[in-house]
Amino acid sequence: MATLSTLQEKVKKALLPDITAFGTTDITAYLNEGVNRIAAGIAMYEGVLSPPLPELHKTAKVNTVVIADATTIAFVDGGASADTITDSDSAFVTSGFAAGMLIHVSGSLNNDESYHSLATVAAGTITLVSTDELTAESAGEEVTIKSPCVALPSDYGRGLFYVSSGSQDKRIQVFDSFHKLLRKYPLLDEDGDVAVVAVKGDLLYYQPMPTTAEPLTLHYYRVPTEMSASDSTPDGVPSHLHERLLVNYAAKEILGMVEQSTKGKTLRSEKFEEKFQKAMGDLLAFIGPEDKEPIYYESDAEDGYY
Repeated sequence: MATLSTLQEKVKKALLPDITAFGTTDITAYLNEGVNRIAAGIAMYEGVLSPPLPELHKTAKVNTVVIADATTIAFVDGGASADTITDSDSAFVTSGFAAGMLIHVSGSLNNDESYHSLATVAAGTITLVSTDELTAESAGEEVTIKSPCVALPSDYGRGLFYVSSGSQDKRIQVFDSFHKLLRKYPLLDEDGDVAVVAVKGDLLYYQPMPTTAEPLTLHYYRVPTEMSASDSTPDGVPSHLHERLLVNYAAKEILGMVEQSTKGKTLRSEKFEEKFQKAMGDLLAFIGPEDKEPIYYESDAEDGYY
């Protein structure tokens, strides 16, 4: 098992005599970049993406986002400024609302069955994007605000492959693309227990939308922890491949940058590129192919997919 200090020294030796332009901080950055790139997936032969690193498997829980039948919600026409929704109970953040989300409003006298996109979220105030408009309305009605999405865990990296519902005590179907979810639920406005989910950016979209917060357990691969201390080790990378993968990655990237700024790509950077690709091949052989979920196609079946 190689430590950060060991890897730094190996990279310096690989770069000889061209090391004056790159200090320890630069080398550390490239080593961490290598770990992150490998964890995120690198295109190999015929565009095949390298599988996730098993050691980075993570389980975390999220809740669907909803404030139900609240009489503390008011709608503010901001005039020249952005419109806002306020909550005297200050429950927006604790309920899971976040910037970038889409929300659906029901139960309002003046803004019923409307959709809005969120620019910012504070405990007691949601600010909409500048193009969205509200009709002013005081608090008092039993307003429900739902979202068809929730923020993914902050350490989410890739490969959401299993989701289960605590309240339903069953597995939830994971679509491999957000567009597939939209084909089945084009308006994102269905009410009911969560049946399907899909990842889009840093958000997890789900349909239907439950009337109360539904706990979901997610299985995915997290972002690796970066190396900083001299005795830290590459997170998730098999120990017998630490040096071959990361020293060669850092060396090829650094030499590639130096050589392109002077005389173009040379045999030195190509040599380390070849060694890195060989090490990636050994990584794939060690991990094995990634298990694939069944691909669901549109059909005339009751649920629309089989």
